[in-house]
Amino acid sequence: MSGDMIRPGPLFAQRADRSSDLFTLGDPCVDIYFATHQVPVAGEKRLGRMLGCFAGGTESNVACAASRLGLTVSVCGRVGDDVYAAMLLAEFSRFGVSTAQVTRMPGATSASALIMVPPDGEKALVYSPMTVPPAPVGDRLGLLEQSRAFYSAPYDLPRFLLQAEAAQGFGTDVIIDIEAAMAPDTETFHTLLGGADVVFMNRDSFSELTGLQPSIEALQGLLHRGPRLLIVTLGVEGAMAVSRTESCWHTGFPQIAVDSTGAGDCFAGAFLACSLRGGTLAESMSFACAAACFAVRDFGARSGYPRRADVESRLRSADLQQFPASVR
Repeated sequence: MSGDMIRPGPLFAQRADRSSDLFTLGDPCVDIYFATHQVPVAGEKRLGRMLGCFAGGTESNVACAASRLGLTVSVCGRVGDDVYAAMLLAEFSRFGVSTAQVTRMPGATSASALIMVPPDGEKALVYSPMTVPPAPVGDRLGLLEQSRAFYSAPYDLPRFLLQAEAAQGFGTDVIIDIEAAMAPDTETFHTLLGGADVVFMNRDSFSELTGLQPSIEALQGLLHRGPRLLIVTLGVEGAMAVSRTESCWHTGFPQIAVDSTGAGDCFAGAFLACSLRGGTLAESMSFACAAACFAVRDFGARSGYPRRADVESRLRSADLQQFPASVR
């Protein structure tokens, strides 16, 4: 991205010529849940209780959160030819997400994850992706051109760079969530940063990839790598964000966590729902932190995802003097 300064205020350009606010690319996932008093380590066996199967997947969760909070969202992905496919598709419909570009793959198994949740709500999981190859990038160009923003979790670096180049050629903002597993070395991490306009990370990934604890100064030190906006979530401590003109640290809202799965995705979807509708950095951070506190209230990534009225009510009832969004 260019190193030019941007003006404070709205974080995204308003594009009335686009039919979709947000386009997400990634396969939905069936999450199989177990509650356990303690997550086992190698060689251990622990008793647990199966809680059920829920729809998940990072990109799909972001799409559902953003759609429920008012954006027009399209998702592009694949489901298998199995018992879970109908449930995954029905969940998109329940959240108002367009599934016109979701393909059912004959003979394939849907992506899945085994999730173990201890009493503190901090999950451990094993993920099994789909084994069939994805469609060529060229097949998605129409969706990229029609959308204001494109969101992806870029595990496949060469593929992501092709997508990012195509999106930026259409003037579509590229938004990614970087996890430590995506960047085995510093060069890859910097390449990911260079391909995106907006980057989300959680505290653990930020620390592992940079060797630093999150701070406003540490985040600002990455902006020269390319993104114009960088957001790091901090769990119960809220989130911090920096752009090229301002910074914000929101300390979050108190909430007892039952299951943290999907909370970061809800935060990202809510942040985009506010910012793509013209919200400032401070407004978008407050809105996202308020939305995320609903996401941890029940088992299942999307079980607690709120509607806009829920978030606005939470913001009205909050003591904003005690939980401020500090901007400088």
